[in-house]
Amino acid sequence: LDAEVRADTWAWDGASWRPVTEDGPPARFANFLVYDPARRNLVLYGGHVVVEDGPLAVADTWLWDSSGWREVAADSAPGPRVNARAVFDPGPQRVLLVAGGSEAATLDDVWGWDGTSWTRLAEHALPPRQAHGLAYDSTRQVLVLTGGLDQPGTAARHQDVWESAGTAFERVYPPD
Repeated sequence: LDAEVRADTWAWDGASWRPVTEDGPPARFANFLVYDPARRNLVLYGGHVVVEDGPLAVADTWLWDSSGWREVAADSAPGPRVNARAVFDPGPQRVLLVAGGSEAATLDDVWGWDGTSWTRLAEHALPPRQAHGLAYDSTRQVLVLTGGLDQPGTAARHQDVWESAGTAFERVYPPD
C-alpha cells in the first residue's frame, strides 16, 4: 500500500475536526461504517487490515458511541469481506450489510444487524457486487443499489440501478 492506513478516530463539530481516540479497531480500509439511530451508535464491519504479508480481510464488528469503541462478539458474523455497503433500514430498525467481496469472490448476500447479532436475510436476492453505491430512499421506502464491481481484480464496472422494497432486488435501469 502506498498510503498510510491509520487507526485513529476523529469527530467533526461543524467547524473543525478533532481527534477523539486512538483506541479501537485495528487500522483498516475497504470496511463500512454506518450510523444506527435505533441504538445511537456507529457500526463498523470488516475491511482489510494490514499485516506483514499484505491486506487481510476481517470479519469483526465494532460499535462507537459517546463512551468510545468496543468490539462485539458476533458468532453469526457474515464472514470476512471488503467493499461491502451498509445502510440503516428504519422499517425493521436494523443495519443492512449488502454484498461485498471475500478473498475469493464477489458476494450477493444481505445481512441484518439488530444491535446484538447478524442474520442472513434470504428475501434479498441481488447480483454479486462490491464497491457499489447503496442508499435508503425514505420517501419511497426502498433500498437503492447502483453500479459496483462484479468480481475481484479485473472486474466489469456496472452502471445499473437495482431497488428492493423488502423482497428481491429488481433492476430498474437500464430497463430490460
